[in-house]
Amino acid sequence: MQFLGMFRHVRTSHAQGLTKEMFVSLGQSAVSAHDVFAQGGLIVMAEGEMRNRNTLARALKLTYDASMSLIITRAYRMWGADYPRHIEGNVVTAVIDRTEDRMILSSDRAGAIGVYYAWRGRSAAFASHPELLLKMGAAGRKIAREGICELFATSGFFTPGKTSFQDIRMLEGGCVLIADSRGMRVKRYYSLISESLKPEKAAFGISDYLQTLPQAEYALFLSSGLSKKMAHEIKEKGSAYLYHVKGSKDESSAFLALAEDMNAPIELESPRAESFADALKEIVTHAGFPGAGITEALLFPMMKEAFRLFPKALTGGMGAFLQENISTGNLLRFLKKDVFLKIDAQGYLRDRYNDLTDQHHLSFDDEESEARAKRILLSSAAAQRYASRMRLLAGAAGGEIQTPLMDERFLSSMIGNLPDIENTHAPEEKLSEECVLNIVEEATELSESEDQPIFEAVDPKAIKRELESEHADTPGLARLIQINSFLYQFEAELTI
Repeated sequence: MQFLGMFRHVRTSHAQGLTKEMFVSLGQSAVSAHDVFAQGGLIVMAEGEMRNRNTLARALKLTYDASMSLIITRAYRMWGADYPRHIEGNVVTAVIDRTEDRMILSSDRAGAIGVYYAWRGRSAAFASHPELLLKMGAAGRKIAREGICELFATSGFFTPGKTSFQDIRMLEGGCVLIADSRGMRVKRYYSLISESLKPEKAAFGISDYLQTLPQAEYALFLSSGLSKKMAHEIKEKGSAYLYHVKGSKDESSAFLALAEDMNAPIELESPRAESFADALKEIVTHAGFPGAGITEALLFPMMKEAFRLFPKALTGGMGAFLQENISTGNLLRFLKKDVFLKIDAQGYLRDRYNDLTDQHHLSFDDEESEARAKRILLSSAAAQRYASRMRLLAGAAGGEIQTPLMDERFLSSMIGNLPDIENTHAPEEKLSEECVLNIVEEATELSESEDQPIFEAVDPKAIKRELESEHADTPGLARLIQINSFLYQFEAELTI
């Protein structure tokens, strides 16, 4: 799924051909997407899956077979800029109204579909992937102080709304961007955190989520978290072919026993050790930014294998809620001393955390409530990033991924019950010795190179010291490989 749009932009025609989807232009505005409706002075786009499609069509006096873009058009005419409040499910929409000289762009409530945007002067542009904004000429490639902090201090879980590029931002889940003669502003129409903290909120669990899925045969990517719970429930819903990264003998035996209990076939995949570092680089291309790294590099080859047989796959994502996974991978120790001092990453992180607690009205009276507030914020951001990356990677692998984290009802329930899920599953998968060796070899080659873009900020001696340590930080080295690949692939310009 690819989409893009431009509003009051002089290079509108330049965007044509950047996607394979329908392209509709109106003066200095244009939209390219699979589902577009144009009428009079309106261009309307809708991408994703609308959960309340039939209900909304009926309320708007439309037939059940009306396209989503037509539904959004009618919703905009009835409710104006407030129409996103009436949409449920993973749907991204855009309305360009030439009569009102206005653009409205909305994300889905769970933030499961990545929406990137850029604003310059009076013009705005948006896209499903940051590379499209760069190719449109809507954004520059500069990475300044905040971007360096995002790359090296936040473990790949970007601060909500921010990316490492200075000119590119990500529209948070539950938000709407409005651009008009007054400028550009972002408003929140739905808050996962606010919903999660409502005392009267009804629980929404795995069984509830699976009931929303159509009867089908699924590839199920097993982990010790949510997807293992799904395996027990899915017996009532349909059938599944199980996939799991081959781990220890005991762990593999446990999943084989699960498959036997479900009477389901299982494939224990072993990552290709000789090219694991290549997989780390490849997923950066598809996701647009360095992510959690190792987990996705293990999943991506399984996606490609599974999608040969199954158009849809299910996965979990419990790792997004683990504090230890979120805090892993702080790479500040690799920075050059002068860069480290200039960016003041600790101050940056403190300011962003304070901004978020104020924005979501989170208060705390003691250390325990402060720690919980911080975990809520980090988990919410991490889960949304995970879901959006999974969707992009699945699309690149040729299929469609589904996870409970893409449903705002489930996600808000998880966030609201963080204390209850503490330490409820095993740590992240361990890599085989061969894969670890492949990462070490790649990192060694990187440290011995002289012209890699990462060395604008990183001290190669710091990488060598890590490689020589008794217990080298493999996830940290993997992220350095990804960051260097990202800087190279997207021709990023570090400004320190």
